[in-house]
Amino acid sequence: MTTPYGGTGIRMVRACDYTQINFGSTHVFHITNAGTLTARFDVINVFDKVYEIRNGTGVAWARRNMARGAAFLRLSKSL
Repeated sequence: MTTPYGGTGIRMVRACDYTQINFGSTHVFHITNAGTLTARFDVINVFDKVYEIRNGTGVAWARRNMARGAAFLRLSKSL
């Protein structure tokens, strides 16, 4: 199927390459008579840069960006 202008109506444009930097750190605390406590801290997309993963030029595809930066803290204790 072609458009009145001779095109196919589908534009296959590739989004730019991107690099996402993540950081994670874990530390184990030894607690006397109570076992161990493990703490983990993660940062996703450290530099908080927005990356376009779709630009909306395809069929039924909306413009879409990668998630912004996020930080997570996890604590776990051994039994």
